[in-house]
Amino acid sequence: MQNQLTILPSSRSIRHRILADKERNTFLNPTITMGEFLNRLLRVPNAINLDSDRRNLLLLEASEFKNFASLEIERNFFTFTQNSSYIFRFLEELSGEEVDINTLELSDTYGDYEEHLHVLGELYKRYEKICQREKVIDPIFLKKDYELNLDYLKRFEKLRLVLEGYLSNFEMSVLLACSQAVNVELEFFATPYNDKMTQKLNDLGFELHEGHYYHLEIRDRKSLHVRPLQEQKKITCKQFSERLEQIAFIKEQVYLMVDSGMDPEKIAVIVPDENFASQIRLFDSESNFNFAMGRAFTQSDFYKKLHASIQGLDTLSIQNSVRINRLGSDSFELLRPFYHERYTKENFDLLIDHILEDEDKNIRELIVHECYQFENLHEHLIGLSMKQVLHIFIERIRTLTLDDVGGGKITVMGLLESRGVSFDGVVIIDFNEAYVPRSSEKDLFLNSAIRQNSGLPTQKDREALQKHYYHMLISRAQAVAISYVESDDAIPSRFLTQLGIDKGEVVDSEAYASLLFKKGSQTTFTCKEIIAPFDF
Repeated sequence: MQNQLTILPSSRSIRHRILADKERNTFLNPTITMGEFLNRLLRVPNAINLDSDRRNLLLLEASEFKNFASLEIERNFFTFTQNSSYIFRFLEELSGEEVDINTLELSDTYGDYEEHLHVLGELYKRYEKICQREKVIDPIFLKKDYELNLDYLKRFEKLRLVLEGYLSNFEMSVLLACSQAVNVELEFFATPYNDKMTQKLNDLGFELHEGHYYHLEIRDRKSLHVRPLQEQKKITCKQFSERLEQIAFIKEQVYLMVDSGMDPEKIAVIVPDENFASQIRLFDSESNFNFAMGRAFTQSDFYKKLHASIQGLDTLSIQNSVRINRLGSDSFELLRPFYHERYTKENFDLLIDHILEDEDKNIRELIVHECYQFENLHEHLIGLSMKQVLHIFIERIRTLTLDDVGGGKITVMGLLESRGVSFDGVVIIDFNEAYVPRSSEKDLFLNSAIRQNSGLPTQKDREALQKHYYHMLISRAQAVAISYVESDDAIPSRFLTQLGIDKGEVVDSEAYASLLFKKGSQTTFTCKEIIAPFDF
C-alpha cells in the first residue's frame, strides 16, 4: 500500500474519515487539514513564527506614522488590538491571492480608495521591516521567503487533497511545487456555485464540467476518475413567523428521521447563525444534542463573577448590586481597593487566583493558559490602571469556548464545520436572507469593482462558496428539512429558489409551540394594595 497523506477540509471531516476507515477494517493513512499541512511543509530559515499577541504589538509599532490616522483606527493599545484583525484579514487575503499591495491603486479606476491604499502600503512596508529586524515570520510574508520542508514531504509517496472549497493562488502554487517531488492528487466537486475554482483548474489544463466529481492527478494533468454528482432529494421546507418556533421544528424532524431508522449519530442540525445554538441548548431537556461550537465562556461562573465585579465598580446601580450579591461579593470586595490604582501583576494574579478557587479543572486550565499568553503584554500594560487592564483581559476571554461534554448523539454545528462530511439526515434552520449566505466583513478597505479588477475574491464569490457548501451538504444527505422565518423584518433566502426548493407551508404556530412549552394550570396573581402614592 502506498504511503499516502490525506488532506481534508476540517478537523471534523478527519474524525468522520477515521471512523469510516475503522468500520472498513483497513489501514489508516495519516490525515491532516490544509492549514496544518502548510504549517509543517513551509519554513523560513532563521526566522520564528509569531504568536497573535506579538503580532498585534509589532503592527502597532508599525502604525506609528502620521498618515495612519486617516484609517480612523485609534492607536491606543486597547482599541487597536480590537481592530487589528481587519487589517490582518485584508493583508492575508492579498498574500493568499499573490496580489502586490502597490498594484491595487492601478485597479482603483476612480481613485476612491487612493489615500487608504497608500497608507496601507506604507503600513505593510514598515511592518515587514520590523518583522525582519525581529527575525520573525508573519504568514502574510510567507510567499516571499518560504522553502519546502522536503524531509517532511518525502515521507509520503502521495498527497491526496479533498478540495471542498477554494484554493488561493498561493496554495495552488505550493501544491504545484509539491507535485515536482511527490505525486499529488485532487478530489474536486464541480457544482454551479464553485465555477471560479473549476475555471482555475481548467486553466491548468484539465477539462472539467459542472455537476461532476473528479479525481485528478496534478503532475500529468489527467483525470483518474469521473462520475456525476448525486441529484438533490425531496426536501421538507416550512415557514415560521417566530424564530424560536424553529427549535420545535428541529425536534420534530429529528424524531421523524430517527423513527424512520436513521442512526442519530448521522444526523446534523445546521445553524447558519451559531449564536442561536444557545437557544437550542435551553430547550434540549432530553440531552439529545451535542454542540460542535462548544459553550460560550461568557456562561461560565468565572466570567460572570469577573464581569459583574468590573461592571459594579464601573457603574453603581441596583441591577449591578443585585448581580454581585447573587454571584458572590468576595471578588468584588477584593478588587475594590486597587481597581482604580495602577496595574501590578501581583494584584492581577491575586484576583484571578481567587476567582479560580472554586472552578473546575477545564476552566482552570483554560484561564491559566490565557494568563500565560497575557504575560507577553506585561511590559505594555505598565502605566495603565487595573481597570484598563481588566477590560483588555475580559475582552480576550469573552471569545473563548468550552468543549461540550456529555451531549447527545445529534450534532448541532455551523456551516463550515460540515465541510467534507456526509450526513444521512440534515436539518437547516434560519434559511433567511440575513444568514444564507452570510455576508462578509472582508470588503472593509476595497469595493467589489477593485477586487474584481485586481483578481481578489468579491462578495459574490464568497457567497457562491457558501452556496457550494450548502449544495454539497444537501446533495449528500438522504433526508433534508429546511425552515425559515417570514415576518416584518425577515424574508426567506433567495437561495431557496436557486436550489429549486418549494417555500413550503405556513405552520400552525400553536401546535409547534406546544412542543416547547407544556400546557399547565395558570397562576393567578393578585395585586398588592398600594399603600402610598409615588411621584414618577
